Amino acid sequence: MLRFNIQNPSSTAQPLTIGFPVAESMVNESDQLSIVDANGAPIAVDFDVLSRWPDNSVRWVLSTFATRKQNNPEHNNPDHNNPETEYSLTIRADDSKTPDVPALTIDEQPTHLHVSHGDCSLRISKNEQSLFPELTRNGVDILTPASTVMCLDSEGRPFELTNQCLNITKKQRLYCEFTVESTLKNATDQIVHLNLRYKYLYSGILEVDIEIHNPSRAQHSRGLWDLGDPHSVLFTSLNLNLVSTAQDACEIQCETTSEWTTLPAESNALLFQASSGGERWDCYNHCDSEGKVRNRFKGYQLSINDKEIHTGLRAEPTVRMLRQQQISYTLAMPEFWQNFPASIEHTPDALSLGIFPQAHGTPYELQGGEKKTKKIVLSIVDDNLEWTHRPATIQMNSDDVISTDILRYARNHSSQTPYDKLLHHTLCEKNGIKAKREIIDEFGWRNYGEIYADHEALYHESEEPFISHYNNQYDPIHGFARQYLLTGDSRWFTLMHDLARHVLDIDIYHTDEDRAEYNNGLFWHTDHYLEAHTASHRTYSQHNYAKDWQGPMGGGPGSEHCYTSGLALYYCLTGDQRAKSAVIKLQQWITFFYEGNGSLLDFFFLLVKRDSKNLLGILRGKKTYRYLYPFDRGVGNYLRALLDCYELDYEKSYIDRVEKIITSTFGPNDNIADRDLENIEEN
Repeated sequence: MLRFNIQNPSSTAQPLTIGFPVAESMVNESDQLSIVDANGAPIAVDFDVLSRWPDNSVRWVLSTFATRKQNNPEHNNPDHNNPETEYSLTIRADDSKTPDVPALTIDEQPTHLHVSHGDCSLRISKNEQSLFPELTRNGVDILTPASTVMCLDSEGRPFELTNQCLNITKKQRLYCEFTVESTLKNATDQIVHLNLRYKYLYSGILEVDIEIHNPSRAQHSRGLWDLGDPHSVLFTSLNLNLVSTAQDACEIQCETTSEWTTLPAESNALLFQASSGGERWDCYNHCDSEGKVRNRFKGYQLSINDKEIHTGLRAEPTVRMLRQQQISYTLAMPEFWQNFPASIEHTPDALSLGIFPQAHGTPYELQGGEKKTKKIVLSIVDDNLEWTHRPATIQMNSDDVISTDILRYARNHSSQTPYDKLLHHTLCEKNGIKAKREIIDEFGWRNYGEIYADHEALYHESEEPFISHYNNQYDPIHGFARQYLLTGDSRWFTLMHDLARHVLDIDIYHTDEDRAEYNNGLFWHTDHYLEAHTASHRTYSQHNYAKDWQGPMGGGPGSEHCYTSGLALYYCLTGDQRAKSAVIKLQQWITFFYEGNGSLLDFFFLLVKRDSKNLLGILRGKKTYRYLYPFDRGVGNYLRALLDCYELDYEKSYIDRVEKIITSTFGPNDNIADRDLENIEEN
């Protein structure tokens, strides 16, 4: 039904999660599906339906399974036919047997959640509202519930941790997902939300997404969004402190090709990634609210008891904790250098993971409505986590994907057209999107995954790089995802993944406290032909307006920059619930933009806005149409957002609203010439 290959650069067994498209009317439930290898033998897999066709058959299904260890290096070559990496998503045969694997035992009680398999177990208390679970193997404690998060404000005072809430979000045969939501409050009663999203797999692997979120609105005086806003939250560190029992020593590997360094149990050791390690590591792209770049040095340093023992450029660390010379657990932080600053600190009491490390030396600023998510991976069974830095990828058979009709107009696809040859330059190692990250060092916790908007440098004459950000303009997330499905080239998947995670954290305005037509909207790309300066990714900077400026100034999220299709497709390929939530909230935001909040005041405001435009048109001698909606890109985005929500949930109300908007925008008796379609900016 759908063939695919697994490309595994690390050659090690690892968990994989990927969404597959299914043709309409093929199957009604996911238990009718299976994944088989090249010999037709089924593998252990969990399925979860993400989207359905209008006839309620399965449209997208999320699969979670494990790769197999590869022994032949040639198997890493995507052009090398290897039966060990060839699989198919098929309709399950009636007599097929489920592979015998040590499935999870999930026991949810009023007081706790307990997950076990074989000699491994996880337990997290509901009553004590612990942030981190207790992990054991062979009845021996590995990590204790004393593990916690520590956040210090700009004065070095700890935030108060309150309102912890445990939610079990998914219970499957091979994995269990749960979240711990809590609030951090500083001495001036500013709050940030802290969400820890856990995924525990039967292979003894625990994945943790650590998300920090400032839910307050930005003040954005005069519609300007520079760093230093009064509603930003400042802090000097955010660490996850893992407390284990009776550890003798620690081993650390700074890069996947480097030697292991032993850290004695009583030592204090610090691995600190201060910058990207690239040629432009101190680029103005990393300026703070004062316009200063605070990156301390190029690359990373490893020190033991304050003595530097090793330096490098781009760390990809893995840590092994030892008990009586035996490995107790292994830990890795994917995308470590890309999301700098980052650190791993070993002390006699704990292993401290610097999500935002204090070693940076100056406060971090989390703007109103801004988030940041970082991942850690921990294993209590496997001592090789190299794959976290070089994860396996899926190459779907493009002909099989096209046959599902999941992509519109895909049957016209050909890799030999001038259009597709042009698109291929996106992947060029010298001039493609990834290569252009190096020009302005588009790395670091706020920048990684973003696209450098180098086209805005058209009139730039300085030798210093021009700082401008794309902010998903015209939905490259969707373009990357579509090209991945059409070509099977995993490089497109990587671009999609990196940009989507950036947009979900940084480019969307995650607040409910601002104007309704701003809340949860998408920030514009930075100003045309003007540098971002201290506005970061938020379009309008005070530095682009003279003190005596008299014209229009600033603004905020607007309807002509609302792109949901890429996030919807990203959700279908990854199962990331944050993306689905963002699509729904973007639709709600753009609805407020056009419909108001239902109040009488908003009704009159929209009426005046529409009628004033018609009046201006009449005064200019133009024929006007008293339609409710303008004939422009913003309304097109509004329709697209509703259609994307329909494809995720198939609620008829979305289609009813689409019909209303279309019939309130143009009609069959319109004189096309009078619609002024040659005015491409407005129409």
